Amino acid sequence: MYVALAAAAPRGAAQRAPTVDAPVHVGFEVVGWATSLDGEGRADAGGVRGTTVDLVDTLGIEDESELVEYRAWVEFLQRHRLVLDYLDLSLDGQAELEREITFGGVGYLFSDTIRSALDLTAIQMQYQLSLLSAPEHQAGLGLLVGAEYFDVQASVTSSLAGRSSASGEAVAPVVGAFARGSLGPDWLELRGEIAGSKFDIAGVDVSYLRLMLDVGVAFTRYTVLRAGYRFLHAEGEQDDLSAEVELKGPALSFELRF
Repeated sequence: MYVALAAAAPRGAAQRAPTVDAPVHVGFEVVGWATSLDGEGRADAGGVRGTTVDLVDTLGIEDESELVEYRAWVEFLQRHRLVLDYLDLSLDGQAELEREITFGGVGYLFSDTIRSALDLTAIQMQYQLSLLSAPEHQAGLGLLVGAEYFDVQASVTSSLAGRSSASGEAVAPVVGAFARGSLGPDWLELRGEIAGSKFDIAGVDVSYLRLMLDVGVAFTRYTVLRAGYRFLHAEGEQDDLSAEVELKGPALSFELRF
């Protein structure tokens, strides 16, 4: 009799068995990001004001690269989520100067060949509060607050003038909004986030904006493959270093969640 009942059931009736939603969910995501770089910087030293230089056109830093970003999150009570993002970018390049510049207290002459390096580390911590209460992290729409830590290091080297370097770090409070959910079928997901800030405190002037938008395919309850676009703009001035960096480009990510 059980065989007959099963045969009589419509083919589309097979669905995932209902489960009791766990009080806590966790996830880990690896993001491959094809970035395009734009920006400029200035490094003063010893009372000598540096020249504002374009990172790509003047210093020869490569403008296209690939970076890996990591995200981990824990969700509890269906509406609350803590998120940690980490990215680290190292770029270098070479250029022949078309004008004289001063960087980090060192002067570099016209036609001098320089080698440049740029290292950027960004760590963001978010608390997300969803206005929706949906089981198994299926949907969310709400606000986020948190902080982003930046560490920027740059150097310029030539055989004639030698090496100069500059570094700076800052912590920026961020506020924003997020949305995530399925697009009709449960296996097709949409996600978007926007976060930013602008402040000037104790001699540190920071402006920051981060955008993310992607579409994901959930192959199982525990795995999601996403494709989308990301944008990061950070501008800051602290002590002897002033920098503006913009990263943007398509991204592909894989998330494992429980």
